[in-house]
Amino acid sequence: MTQPIIVSGTREILAYLPIRLGYTPTESLVVVAVRGDRRIGVVARMDLDDVTEVHAETLAQQVNSDHPTTVLAAIYTEDTDRAHAAIDRTAKAFGGYGLDVREAWQVTSTDYRDLYDPTAKPEPVEDFKGTQVAAEAVATGHVVRDSLADLLPTPADAGAHAAARQAGETFRTDVGTGTDAPTFGYAVWTLALTGVTSGPETYGTLAEALTDVPTRDALIVAMVPGTPEDVIAQTLANTGGDAPGVGAAMRAIIDGAEGVRPGDEADKMRDLLTQVIAHADSHQSAAAWTLWALIEWWHGNSATAREALTRAQASEPYRLAQLLSGAIATGMPPGWVIRER
Repeated sequence: MTQPIIVSGTREILAYLPIRLGYTPTESLVVVAVRGDRRIGVVARMDLDDVTEVHAETLAQQVNSDHPTTVLAAIYTEDTDRAHAAIDRTAKAFGGYGLDVREAWQVTSTDYRDLYDPTAKPEPVEDFKGTQVAAEAVATGHVVRDSLADLLPTPADAGAHAAARQAGETFRTDVGTGTDAPTFGYAVWTLALTGVTSGPETYGTLAEALTDVPTRDALIVAMVPGTPEDVIAQTLANTGGDAPGVGAAMRAIIDGAEGVRPGDEADKMRDLLTQVIAHADSHQSAAAWTLWALIEWWHGNSATAREALTRAQASEPYRLAQLLSGAIATGMPPGWVIRER
């Protein structure tokens, strides 16, 4: 369900949005860019608490960069007055870009209704289950979570967590923070990424390895498709200042001229980081959360990236987390999205 769909009616669109987002929104504004070929482009979500004139303007700027011909909006709330207030601010902001919010709906836990037609009667959300897009989601095994939090890594059980902690302490005692630490740490990452090793002890070791800056930098470099091994080695050997390989990797992720799509390496890294986060102590988790968020954002999943960064910054102020949070706050898409436009 990652490919844009053709706009084909209210029920199909409203059934599609939770599938596109990966979860069912609540107290949210969801704006849909519709292109000239009637395909859905950018889908952007914002908490209703954040739908101020300033933030609505930022949202309009973000969606306008996708060059839509029109815009649709869904407001997920039980409060009809709140839904109208949100769509009024949203329509005003988009009007500044010459865009018309052509249709707007309020979606509650039980029904949906046309916000532009006060005489329209509510229709049951159960209707969504009978749509073609919902049937395709079931057929492809696509799972819609109940909330955004359900898309994030969840903690491992106490026994696995204790085993991971012990392994991390052993790695710190045996390897420490010497010049060989990045090489040892990255070697374990490589073994885990290829499936040679796994389990709580591995994840605890990897969590401790992530406390080393060159190791973190090497993982960013390695997740970019086509990165030569010698660039990774140079990054691991860098002990001061910004590593050149990191700059090139970040340009491949964020730059509109050089941006590339994430590949298999990034997906494998995200899956492994999920396990590391699940097993890590809070003081070790900031880097893992940040790298996980970076990959999510690279895939275009700004909502989950934002939530992950909240957790990263709660445990440690990490510069990459702050930079990425700023990019998300301004509605900046990953580089490949800009380049392919």
